[in-house]
Amino acid sequence: MNRIRTAAFAGTAVLLSVLAPAALSRADGPSSARHLQDPAGGNKAMKTAWTGGDKHKLSGQFRFHPGMDYKLKDKPGPAGAPEWGSKTPDLNTVAYRPRMVFSYEIATSTLLRKGISEKKGKHAVTLRAVLRDARGKRIAAVDEAKADRPAVLEKEFPVGRKIACDSGVYTVAWSISRTGPADTDRATVKGTLDWDSSCKEFKDSLSH
Repeated sequence: MNRIRTAAFAGTAVLLSVLAPAALSRADGPSSARHLQDPAGGNKAMKTAWTGGDKHKLSGQFRFHPGMDYKLKDKPGPAGAPEWGSKTPDLNTVAYRPRMVFSYEIATSTLLRKGISEKKGKHAVTLRAVLRDARGKRIAAVDEAKADRPAVLEKEFPVGRKIACDSGVYTVAWSISRTGPADTDRATVKGTLDWDSSCKEFKDSLSH
């Protein structure tokens, strides 16, 4: 019987693909430092699942980084004033530019149930995620299957489009699966995150 639980390890990895990415120029401005993570916790927090017979242990984590951009405009003020000629954030241009991050590590038992395992070799792994807006419309998606992924992976892609501020609560459902024809090949970790696209706090911080 497969065992599923939350565990911790040191490896991290990242991957994303999107639907119809738009060609957008990146605005000047900081990226949001906050992100959503499943499971919650630090970098080492992971969900784990075992294949049949405890042959392989799949550990995985998913992060959603909202990322924020804005353009700059000339700061108003009379010529000669200390602030004249400087730039200030244009709050009308603030928007999100998200990215999704998958992390996984696969340990293979060398002596069954003896606690000896190694993280090497190639594995068939499928990464999936769907980002939906407040109305349920699909905004971006991941669906990438490869038969020769490494035991530890790190890769990253942006969502590929801006998302307007205050456009509701978005949901992202994700999964990482080790695949194969036999029960001893297959294991999946998965979850769901809700993201509020409010920009109030970020705009307030820029306006001071």
